[in-house]
Amino acid sequence: MTFLPIQFRTKIKFSDYEKLNKSDILDKIENYLELKNYNYVVRKENSIVFHKSNAWTSFDFKSFLVSGIVKLKERKDGFVIISGNWMVFLIAIPFILILLLSKSDYSTLDVNDIQIIEYSFATLFGVNMIIRFFAHLIFKYKIKDLIKN
Repeated sequence: MTFLPIQFRTKIKFSDYEKLNKSDILDKIENYLELKNYNYVVRKENSIVFHKSNAWTSFDFKSFLVSGIVKLKERKDGFVIISGNWMVFLIAIPFILILLLSKSDYSTLDVNDIQIIEYSFATLFGVNMIIRFFAHLIFKYKIKDLIKN
């Protein structure tokens, strides 16, 4: 079981592609990520972890796929490629801490301040979740194209 809030599965059957193995698929994905200038690409036995770990990623509006995990599982009829992301929930941590601290007796935040924090959290989290969802959906189809070629 893979715990990723944003998760896409791509099924590849052995009958569709001849002479296909795990290392070839992971090689193609790893080469694509390195070609697209991902600074942090770590390959493990059955997975790849990637991240554009530079300061200018947030200013690159053409590239919404910032980070993620690609896992490869072998089944009896083919492979299942799971790509996804869990980092979208890191946005929630500071907001949750602020909201929890605002409930304490020593807090100087009033109801309006808390509402502003809640609305900004909902906006940032929602927009980020939608963008990451579409970025990983596009990446799913890119993985299929990489394997076809």
